Amino acid sequence: MLVADLGVGTGMLICGLVYIGAMHAIGVELDEKYAYVAQKQLELKVEGGSFELIRADVSRLRLRPKQVDLVVMNPPFGTK
Repeated sequence: MLVADLGVGTGMLICGLVYIGAMHAIGVELDEKYAYVAQKQLELKVEGGSFELIRADVSRLRLRPKQVDLVVMNPPFGTK
């Protein structure tokens, strides 16, 4: 299964998704600080799965239909 985490933050959702069997995970994060933290966390914690991080604004992504099997997101409650 190919999964995507929109607004990856520290990368914990990707860690969990890979742990339960995702073959590949894509994380999208706009904030440079969190993208760096997520990269370091995932390098330490993700074993047996692959991942990639994209530093981008989610609203500007152009994903093709059916490009990913599952999209997850933990919205930043109270920031807007």
